[in-house]
Amino acid sequence: MPPRDRTPPGRLVAVPFDAAAPPAPLIRIAPPEVLSRWGAADRAPHAPRVLALVEDGGVESVGGFDGADNADNADSSGNPDGTGSPDGADSPDGAGESEGLGERWVGATLVTARPGTSYAKIVDAVGDVPAVVGAVVEDARAAGLAQVKWEGWTVDDAGAAALGFSRLRAPVRAADVVPPVVPAPAGEDSLLASDPGGAGDSSLGPDPAETDDSSVAGPGTRGDESSSRREDAGVPSPPAGYVRWLVDGVVREPGYYRQSTDFSCGAAASLIARAQTGALGPGGITREAELGLWRRATNFPACEPVGLGVAVRQAWPGSDVEVFLDTERPVLLGYYERPEQEWRAVLQRSSRAEAGRIGLPLEGRRLGIGDVRAAVGRGEHLLLLVSAARMQGFDVPHWILCHGAVPGAVVVEDTWTHDAAGETWVDAHLLPIPDDSLDAMSALEEDGFRGAVRIAAGR
Repeated sequence: MPPRDRTPPGRLVAVPFDAAAPPAPLIRIAPPEVLSRWGAADRAPHAPRVLALVEDGGVESVGGFDGADNADNADSSGNPDGTGSPDGADSPDGAGESEGLGERWVGATLVTARPGTSYAKIVDAVGDVPAVVGAVVEDARAAGLAQVKWEGWTVDDAGAAALGFSRLRAPVRAADVVPPVVPAPAGEDSLLASDPGGAGDSSLGPDPAETDDSSVAGPGTRGDESSSRREDAGVPSPPAGYVRWLVDGVVREPGYYRQSTDFSCGAAASLIARAQTGALGPGGITREAELGLWRRATNFPACEPVGLGVAVRQAWPGSDVEVFLDTERPVLLGYYERPEQEWRAVLQRSSRAEAGRIGLPLEGRRLGIGDVRAAVGRGEHLLLLVSAARMQGFDVPHWILCHGAVPGAVVVEDTWTHDAAGETWVDAHLLPIPDDSLDAMSALEEDGFRGAVRIAAGR
């Protein structure tokens, strides 16, 4: 039976968060370390809002999430205009941005979300935590969002579970899996060999504790457009993350791995997919494996669909792989001058020839979102090429992994996080993207081509 959320002891209000001038009622209830964490990143791309319960005896929903998803809610700068982030100015009850500032706050939380998605993320909750978290959940449910996530900075497993949240599997971090520099064995296949020293958390394969199908209910290929180059040791990351699903459906949870470069998204997503099926054993995901697969697939530095499909098939020869690309022209070349385009086009033609040689199917029809949902419903994985413009505010091609579906949204793994905007692995893991939003972001370039690599279930 789902938990019964406590009736909030006050009115819920939304206030835009300004790290330089936090609201006085918030300062009175939030520990300094919490305020410091909230202000440590420029969260503007996620339109951060403080949701607060005002002690006035009334109960009134702020309507802080303006729609059933975050699709079509990014302006030209990439900032969302409401959905997935509270917005008192647009709330149906007329709660303004300054409302509640002169009253006593019972509890408060900082809520953010990527635009173009269907979740809300609680960074921290202070004061009456059960009441304010319950209010956030109900607001998100009323808006039709698929889930609420919670970063585990100040909450533990018991506290989160009491409010209906499940713990997410801990991710593998690139710093944990960089192998020692040793001479590589002869032969190309050694690039995907497991790290002999890897074990335990170095693996994203099936979790021994989760052998059933139970539910847990920068990106880009160009390499020159990242707004945040990450150094793992210096980027704060919550020790845990939690999720509460607000819709029906069962989604198997893969392990999460963040790409170690700005251009190896396709390779990192492929490794997550193969690890979830058991094709990679303990310690099978390493930075060496990531970069080795990228080297096989790259169009320098892009991984275009045919080249990525060829690399995946060659890395796992027995796997059932299929490429969907509804254009015969070379792709992802518009960023380059003509001489740079020409030799990359030659490599793409070579990838097509290699696909024919190894028997890799190339499907020229357009893959629909219904096809995506059907594939993941069969337990298959789909590497989908998207533009990062909607979620991140910069138009670069980027590979994501589609692996599940819930009503109204496809669940993906995004191997890149915008650290400078306050994103963590909690945002990018088990990420629900509404169908119409995914449809729009996966139409690339002027002709709106779509590229994907389907990897069938099984090893």
